[in-house]
Amino acid sequence: MNNSQPTNPHRLNPDRSPSRTLQSLHLSQEFEKLALFIAQTWKEEHPDARPDSLEDFEACVQYVTTELAIAGRAVGGVTGLSLLCGEASKAARSVCWRVLASE
Repeated sequence: MNNSQPTNPHRLNPDRSPSRTLQSLHLSQEFEKLALFIAQTWKEEHPDARPDSLEDFEACVQYVTTELAIAGRAVGGVTGLSLLCGEASKAARSVCWRVLASE
């Protein structure tokens, strides 16, 4: 390697490339949209759920995470793996508070 030429850090670590970061952000947004739909469905089935209840929040997160994991397994590939490796839980936690707080 010629030390006089600058090194592109994205070339050394392809996971940090701008296009991969944008793709990851896009997937996270799509996961949140799906999670929101599932969380709203959960809330409709649990009309007495309260925003100040940790038990209700955890039940919502568990339900949404499970449904997204099932979808991830069915879809497979990078998207499915992403859901199964934590993105489902992240999306569920993000939307459940919002859904519980909404009327």
